Amino acid sequence: MSRILDTMHLSPEVKIGVPDFDDRYRIMNAPAAKARETLREEVRTAIRALDPFVWLRLSQADYTMLKDVDLDRYGADDVVGDLEALARVVALIGA
Repeated sequence: MSRILDTMHLSPEVKIGVPDFDDRYRIMNAPAAKARETLREEVRTAIRALDPFVWLRLSQADYTMLKDVDLDRYGADDVVGDLEALARVVALIGA
């Protein structure tokens, strides 16, 4: 659906001009220029390190990440790794 809306110039999504990133993630509620400035290669790499995730919100008010995990296989080391990866994203975007 997103691609259809893109072709009609009706998509609420922001595109940063990096096809693999634009196709994989939806950037919403951000000025396009600010999104492109913020999501430089180093930040995109750090975000990819968080995969898989369902929802990632980075705002001036908060940082929220929602992951769908199998609790039988997701342990304390996984939690620490995800929090460290999220902290890296936050540090890179200058929070």
